[in-house]
Amino acid sequence: MQKQKNFAVYIYFIASCIVLAILQSKHFLDADEGIILDGAWNLINGRVLYTDFFEIIPPLSFYFIYWAWQLVGVSYVAARIVGIAAILVSAIGVYKISSIYVRGRLVFLAPTLFMIASLRWVLITHNVFFLPFAIGAMYFFIKSISDRSRYRLAISGILTGLGILVLHSHGLIIALVSAVFLAIQWFKNKDEYNLKSTAIYAIGVFIPVSTVLMKWDLNVLYQNLVVPIFSYGSIHYVPQQFYWFTLLIMLVLAWSLRSVRSIGVWYLLSIQLLLMLSIIPNPAYVHILFILYPFIILLPLAFQVLRTATMKLEKYVTFTLFSYVIIVIFFTAFRFTLIYPPFQKTIRNHLVSQIHEHCPGQYIYAGPFLPEIYFEARKLNPTPYYLLIPGFQPEEHFDITIARLKEYKPSCAVMNYSIVQQFRYDLSSVDYYLRDNYRINYSIGSHILFQRKGLNTEDSLEHSPGSS
Repeated sequence: MQKQKNFAVYIYFIASCIVLAILQSKHFLDADEGIILDGAWNLINGRVLYTDFFEIIPPLSFYFIYWAWQLVGVSYVAARIVGIAAILVSAIGVYKISSIYVRGRLVFLAPTLFMIASLRWVLITHNVFFLPFAIGAMYFFIKSISDRSRYRLAISGILTGLGILVLHSHGLIIALVSAVFLAIQWFKNKDEYNLKSTAIYAIGVFIPVSTVLMKWDLNVLYQNLVVPIFSYGSIHYVPQQFYWFTLLIMLVLAWSLRSVRSIGVWYLLSIQLLLMLSIIPNPAYVHILFILYPFIILLPLAFQVLRTATMKLEKYVTFTLFSYVIIVIFFTAFRFTLIYPPFQKTIRNHLVSQIHEHCPGQYIYAGPFLPEIYFEARKLNPTPYYLLIPGFQPEEHFDITIARLKEYKPSCAVMNYSIVQQFRYDLSSVDYYLRDNYRINYSIGSHILFQRKGLNTEDSLEHSPGSS
């Protein structure tokens, strides 16, 4: 019987892998993917992270793609395979945690819903790369509580530390919740085991984090990874109705599971609540979707509990709200797949061909937030900044950008202002410099290709940015 069950699980995930690979076989321009692609592209070209180029996320996502390219060569396909692998590993983790609490076919609801939700995500992002570490850390933490295994707790700590190196804000939430639950266990029992367990977990977290602390100066990390957090909320606005409704559903989930006496369940609920609070500065739908994994893990258990609920009104209302979430995830994933179907050629092909035809030289400038252009066109950014948003960055960044544009004289600039309207974007000094020194050569969709006035193909500098 157990062999049959294991066989069914293997078939399920093999089939899921095939379907996911087909549905995610697409290539389109996306700024969020561009952050990681541009960072890895800079590393391939010998640039130093946080020194030669500015980034607001931790280093590990860039190095995942950089290492993949070192193994198989620079390609979008290689980067996308890394993203698909991250989804599949995460889905297995979702299944493993959910199966702790639920038996039977209902347990497959969690990984299925998780993979369907992933169809709405852009894959080559730190949000996706973070998930295997987050879900793995939660799985080993929950298992360590049930079997008092310090080995599993150490693994949870190491995975949490690696997660911090991918997405520090969310990784720190998992570390905080885990530390609080370990402290509660120590205060309840006052025994040496729980004290040592807390120390083991803390050491596990610190080991990966220490590698970054040894490689980069603390002030450099602070300026790149911490300072931008405090200015982001002031420039970004999205409607918040869906966010608050989703938060209400999270509270309903917690209420529906109030009778479950399991530390692991409340551990997951605590992480979910803090993740929801962490995205208040940018509660966009896709960001909500990225952090719903504790909810998705617990959903089969919630449905199982509802089967035995005695209060009909509570049962029907809760069932309706949970079903609403499932329907929304299905609908948005289906709609996104229709807009970006597998194997379809997109605007990317036309724009890149125009860049290759009209933009000689090693350098190009893309903005205000178009980091994907550098990798797609296989050209370099003459400035340290992949985005320039007034109010988000200091005026010094704009002055440095203009100085670099004057020095390196990139043959072209690609601009798209529709993307940054969500940031309440106003024209910057860089935009006025480009309008004075470049002319419109080509436009497709909302992308505009500017060519430098009086362009001489020999006039574009060929030395690396930052060299003299």
